[in-house]
Amino acid sequence: MEKLKAILVAIFEKAGDAHHFAYSGVQEDHDWSIWYADFLRNPLSQALGREFTRAELVTCLLAAEDERLALFGADHPWHAHFAEHFLTRYAPAEPESATTLSLYYYPECPFCQRVLHAIRETQAEVELRHVWDVPQNRSDLQAARGRTTVPVLRIQDGKGSDRWMPESLDIVRYLKDRAKAGKAAHS
Repeated sequence: MEKLKAILVAIFEKAGDAHHFAYSGVQEDHDWSIWYADFLRNPLSQALGREFTRAELVTCLLAAEDERLALFGADHPWHAHFAEHFLTRYAPAEPESATTLSLYYYPECPFCQRVLHAIRETQAEVELRHVWDVPQNRSDLQAARGRTTVPVLRIQDGKGSDRWMPESLDIVRYLKDRAKAGKAAHS
């Protein structure tokens, strides 16, 4: 995972340099996310092994920037943060035996219901961590992500490294990819 993170950081650094060069005489680029999405589409698709749409990249870039600003402020370096954000959402699924999954959720949330359905469908072993009934779960989520929005899937690799994956559709995709990888390994 560290090697992939380094590749993503290099991709974002190259994009940053190109954007700076292209807009060196402009005070502010209000459409920066569109420019970056166009620049990053091919290299990110190759690095992460999946095709991205422009809209998907724009959405993810804006979310990464909002998260960076909320957690760290404008002076925090963005390259590594964006790499982490994309790894969290789009890194290939790890084998079932190499990870432990925990879902931070509450049952009344429709986005959580989407994930719960995928857990049943894929028969994934996922520890459910209710954020309202167990205050410690909410505190853990707040400490890890700086917010308590759910659902969030915590992926522990057994080596002390955690990924905290928000966004119900990303979690569903991850669970399905993981199930496919498991079936392929058993074939």
